[in-house]
Amino acid sequence: MDRLSAIQLAIGQPLRPEDWIFIQDSTKLAIANLVKGLTNTNTFILWGVMIVPSGGGFTVTEGAIYTDGEIFYVPAATFTTHEEWVLYLVKNFTTDEPRTFKDTTEHDVWELRRCALGYAGSVPTGGIAYIGLPTLAALHTQILYDLLGPMTALVSKASLIYTNEFSAATSFGYAKLIGNGLNQFMLMAAFTADVESGLLTTLPEAYWPTGDLVGFFQAPGKSTAYLAIKKNGEVWVYNCAIRATNYITFSFPINFDDKIVYDVPTSEGME
Repeated sequence: MDRLSAIQLAIGQPLRPEDWIFIQDSTKLAIANLVKGLTNTNTFILWGVMIVPSGGGFTVTEGAIYTDGEIFYVPAATFTTHEEWVLYLVKNFTTDEPRTFKDTTEHDVWELRRCALGYAGSVPTGGIAYIGLPTLAALHTQILYDLLGPMTALVSKASLIYTNEFSAATSFGYAKLIGNGLNQFMLMAAFTADVESGLLTTLPEAYWPTGDLVGFFQAPGKSTAYLAIKKNGEVWVYNCAIRATNYITFSFPINFDDKIVYDVPTSEGME
């Protein structure tokens, strides 16, 4: 960040009004560059400025917004609700701290730069409509989505062949493993069964989990149907419906701590 070189008033370093402008503009530029790297907009709520309903009106809490390269404090305000009126913010500059100058005149030396809340039939010129004004938290969420979106998409990883006791119930002919780059995977299957329980299919070795997994699936007419994905990639199903289509949509991670207790029914052959 730009700054003045060491101020040495004791040896007569001259200070001019432009020096204070330089200091203020340097801070403003630093903040603007930081915001540019964190967000994709020029106006947003930093904190607070939240609507809290109360009786026939509402209160807007204090907070701060960033707009036009500056951070503005927003004092709280209370309004009576009117249909068709809109809430807005508008810049409000005042001065304070009167001091006597060398020529004996008195002047305020603090410029208080705020944004005041307003509520009227329309947003005045220069005002900022409250509706649609994003928050910093929401912008962070959007930025993360923009960065990670491609990684979160579940794409096909493998087509899985059914064992002899099970058959595809759709024209696709296989069970499907989809996944992304964030350790999220999903097993999808629609199948008919000749037996109630058995080995359904086996995952490719690259997708074997670090520990056994247990989940549920839909089996018409059955109160509980569950599956187990073993460390060796075997996918076992239990209590399948015979003469009906069974459906699996099971999400799971591959890498996880293998010290997990599953509060699900157990059955002989699952160990």
